[in-house]
Amino acid sequence: MISRNARRALAGLGLSLAMTVTSGVVFTGAASAVVDSSMGAAVGKLAYEQGVTSDSASVIARRTARSGLCNYYTGFWFDSYNDRQSTAGGYNTSKASCDHASSGYEFHNGTQTWTSVGWVGRNWCADFAKFAFYWAGADTEHINGLASSFKTYGVAMGTYHSAGSYIPRRGDAVMYDWDLDGDIDHVGIITSWYADNTDGTYGSVEGNRGGGNGEVVHKTNQDNNGTYVYGFTTPVA
Repeated sequence: MISRNARRALAGLGLSLAMTVTSGVVFTGAASAVVDSSMGAAVGKLAYEQGVTSDSASVIARRTARSGLCNYYTGFWFDSYNDRQSTAGGYNTSKASCDHASSGYEFHNGTQTWTSVGWVGRNWCADFAKFAFYWAGADTEHINGLASSFKTYGVAMGTYHSAGSYIPRRGDAVMYDWDLDGDIDHVGIITSWYADNTDGTYGSVEGNRGGGNGEVVHKTNQDNNGTYVYGFTTPVA
């Protein structure tokens, strides 16, 4: 079996290539039948815009949380103005101490409206990933403020895959177990992937990653079978 490094060397020489073009990144690899779903492409595009490409001042400002884990994405789900409000699950919040707001879209009385959203504090990776699912049109039933709820969703929808068994695609939620205790600690959204086999690499945009109170971070060249990768869940409509 040819190694991953050898495959990449061949790719660099232009041999037997199939290009997988994803949001902002191109990986090349041997031809594969695996392709993005239309829903996955929409979720990945939304996450990539939030984390990388949007030049909206409001979107740029929400990429870095404030003291007490105060962040826009949790605030979105808690805002009483929001027709799609969903506060279930997750950790205790520091809502009262988050004296900050920024603008964003919500549905209010059935109409999409650009409005002020008060920030709320809690560990917010799942709130970011759910935001990407929601605005891309994916079903968000079973998803709450816990990273582990993305496995619950995947099992219920029949789209959960353990690490090492699957080539992740754009829009998939990627789950991590940082302390290797069997519990899911973090979740992000796949925005690009290396297509040739299950030991390829992927890029992702993830909320509440990095130091301090967390940021929306674009990660690249991550191993599908990395030590801390728990599994993947594909969004469905």
